[in-house]
Amino acid sequence: MLFKFFDSRDTSWLFFSRVVNLAKTPIILIFLILNLSLEEQGVWYLFISLAAIAYIAESGFGILIAQVISRNFIECKIVNNQLTGSKKNIYLIREITDYAISFYNKIMPFIILFNLLIGFWFLSSAAVEIKIAWAVYLFGCILNIYLFLFLSLYQGMHQIEFSSKIRTLLSFFNLILTSFFLILDFGIWSLAAGTILSAIIALFSIKNILKNIFFKKLSYKLPSNNNWRSGLNNLISKYFLSWISGYFILHIFVPLAYRIEGPEAAGKLGLLINFIKSASGLATSWIDSSIPNLNKIAGMKDHRSFKKLFYSKIKFSYLFFIMVSLLIMFVTSNYLPTTLLTSRVPNSQIVFIFIIMEFGYLTYLLLSKYLRAYLIEAFYKLNIFSAILIFTITYITLSYGSLFELSIGLSIFYWLILLPLAISSFYQYNKRGEI
Repeated sequence: MLFKFFDSRDTSWLFFSRVVNLAKTPIILIFLILNLSLEEQGVWYLFISLAAIAYIAESGFGILIAQVISRNFIECKIVNNQLTGSKKNIYLIREITDYAISFYNKIMPFIILFNLLIGFWFLSSAAVEIKIAWAVYLFGCILNIYLFLFLSLYQGMHQIEFSSKIRTLLSFFNLILTSFFLILDFGIWSLAAGTILSAIIALFSIKNILKNIFFKKLSYKLPSNNNWRSGLNNLISKYFLSWISGYFILHIFVPLAYRIEGPEAAGKLGLLINFIKSASGLATSWIDSSIPNLNKIAGMKDHRSFKKLFYSKIKFSYLFFIMVSLLIMFVTSNYLPTTLLTSRVPNSQIVFIFIIMEFGYLTYLLLSKYLRAYLIEAFYKLNIFSAILIFTITYITLSYGSLFELSIGLSIFYWLILLPLAISSFYQYNKRGEI
């Protein structure tokens, strides 16, 4: 019945994996309230926001390479954790995956060093134990980044269901282990321990895939086919700029709140953003599960079929986000004032404004996904502009105002500046017949 509602097993499992990930927030919140102070909650969400720098730095590349694999996964299939098909196509897929892994190995030392230094700067007044916990947590995040790379590459081989199952496994064990360590009063170390151990479990669960698909030495060598590299370096630079800018668009709020207003404000804001971003992440499940097919259709330049498939999916995305938003607003307006959460999250007025803001960003995100299926990174300049403006708005409103002024300023920017510019750019590509 669940699979019928979601129209495919890929969509069902992708959605379910995100539901489990979303469920972590309220469940872990209970243990946070019972075992951490509001100040420690602020450090908790500061860790998560700072680590997003590492995830952002690699995620654009992982998605791009997965799209390249989808376009070239012709006359190939996965049978018993083995890549089968013509030698020529298998060799091509291995060329792409080897390139991706090598790229990660080269950039990861710089990402680790940058992340460590940024974290230590924000935690300059924190105890040494907190700084060590940050370094350990970052190591767990790096394990996750490599896991997500392998899952993205595997997903590009039309293995969305399996990849989603592993993501579900990761979220489940992360929830169980993090909650367990919180109960044992490990404090902020619970985040580090849960992240590392759940990543190790997930990596162990795909050991046969790693061995047989990504690291199996081929018994033959063919001439390199560099057609897939055409324009790739240019796209990578644009993706990198877009996704780094995306950090400031999505994650800069909590670190600035921590630095300007202190850990308590950071904790409240971090919890709210975590909830709302999880809801919009769930809302994109229908599109994300169709990305391999969308990539294939885009590669064939069948614009009519692409539009039909894409628009048939986004109606579910919008419907779901509206339903979840109404539920969040109902709960915060009617039940929040009488619970322990009152001191842990912003008031219902701020929650409402952030949801309105996120609805605008969801539309922007869907437009980006549409263009990226055609390997068009149209918004990278807009992302850089947005990052600068959002940083400025956040810094000024938190320095001279409050979370309420921040929510108003961001909503005005998203709806009156970012979204109109994105729609205008999108329709220019459509007018020229490129999409």
